[in-house]
Amino acid sequence: MSAHARVVAEGYLRFVAAGRRHERASRAPAARRPGELAAPILVAPEKLSELLRIAVREACGLAEQGDELEVIWTRGDSELAIDLREPTAVLGEGLLAVRLPVRCDQARGQVTVPFAVGSEKAPAGLFAATLRRPLGPLPVVAAWGDAVLAFAWSALLHLVTGLSGAAGRDERGELLVPVELSASKQRLMVAPMARHRLPDARSADTRGR
Repeated sequence: MSAHARVVAEGYLRFVAAGRRHERASRAPAARRPGELAAPILVAPEKLSELLRIAVREACGLAEQGDELEVIWTRGDSELAIDLREPTAVLGEGLLAVRLPVRCDQARGQVTVPFAVGSEKAPAGLFAATLRRPLGPLPVVAAWGDAVLAFAWSALLHLVTGLSGAAGRDERGELLVPVELSASKQRLMVAPMARHRLPDARSADTRGR
């Protein structure tokens, strides 16, 4: 899906707009040139979990607002339910942990996927690393560990992409994209940027002749 076609969730738009009002920057930002950075987006811990719940719904292919209380994964005779109302995020220095409430026939509890990301002292762009298996009830981790890791990463990407898209557009009218992610105990930082443009293939071919 192109950046023109993507729709930014209202929750991200409201959050970024509220941040601008707090900073007394009520005017919409100017369109960014390729490679130009926008003002960083700062998310406090108490707001992060609320935004993460939007991202979790997006990772499920669901609308921001809906009646769905949970999503159920199936594999053969096995099922895993993920509660869509209570995902939470926990911040630390260079750490962002995604916590998902889950249940199956064998267990009920919380699965945690900790992501090591950049920090103010050690920026790392969008690089993130995690454990080979999430933390949580053994029956869930043993049967669904890989799927939970992928799902948490997808939710995190939806989160930073949505926040960056809410920050504005580039000169071509395309949504800004995330270029850096860092965490501390006090906040999550997402840096939006106007995407770089590759040279037009036809014009490059003409110049090479």
